Amino acid sequence: MIATFDLDTLKRGHRERDPDLLLGLYAEDAELVVIDDEHPPSHPLVLVGRDRIADYLRELCAGDVVLEVGDEVVADDRVALHVAFWHPDGTQALCSEVLDLDDQGRILRETIVLATDHS
Repeated sequence: MIATFDLDTLKRGHRERDPDLLLGLYAEDAELVVIDDEHPPSHPLVLVGRDRIADYLRELCAGDVVLEVGDEVVADDRVALHVAFWHPDGTQALCSEVLDLDDQGRILRETIVLATDHS
């Protein structure tokens, strides 16, 4: 039986910018793949393991950025969603994310495609 993913904790972790709360949703051997301006599809940023992902989450949650999760679709072993960002300087960003889950409902692989305003 597959455990249910804790979407409420994910939303609260983003809203409160709590990297430790978010990190608790990941499997120990999770993989995070980021495609953005600095990391194109041919050379994405790939972080493996909770320690490496923790650093990424701390950076994500730092500062006064407002984070909001929306448009979520939850299946037994996968979650798709958007995360919207609003920075104090007016810059906005949008992540489209797919979370592959293990049988405990933890994130095993997360793929992020991020688009950001440019000034």
